[in-house]
Amino acid sequence: MPNTIQIDGMEELRKKLQDITEDFSRTPAGSTLHNAMKRSLYIMVGAMAKYPKQDPASAYRRTGTLGRRWVDSQDISSDGHGITGKIGNNTEYAPWVQSHMFQTKLHRANGWITDQEALDKNEKAIRREFQFAVDKALRD
Repeated sequence: MPNTIQIDGMEELRKKLQDITEDFSRTPAGSTLHNAMKRSLYIMVGAMAKYPKQDPASAYRRTGTLGRRWVDSQDISSDGHGITGKIGNNTEYAPWVQSHMFQTKLHRANGWITDQEALDKNEKAIRREFQFAVDKALRD
């Protein structure tokens, strides 16, 4: 189930844009929201790519692959009900390290952040991005 964040003013903005259907992103308001989603995805990629401190006694040598492979997918879509953006990681073991649903006890114990924790930690910043965009779209 996807994680969601509700933004004040979206209903008012939807009413203002009710005549726009298929190509929302090409409208000024859609472009503003699209850019807010891009900035929000960058926030999430940055949060997920951070490594926890490693135990100095550990013999394991980190490669940095997991952090480098966090990307925003540029798959931003919108419809009459909202806007969706996705980030991802194609590292085979990523879910066992950072997924809220699949993280192992070992990775939790070693301080790896999960997708849900990153969203919770960055919710205020993401809300600010979208609130600014909604306010701007309502003014324009």
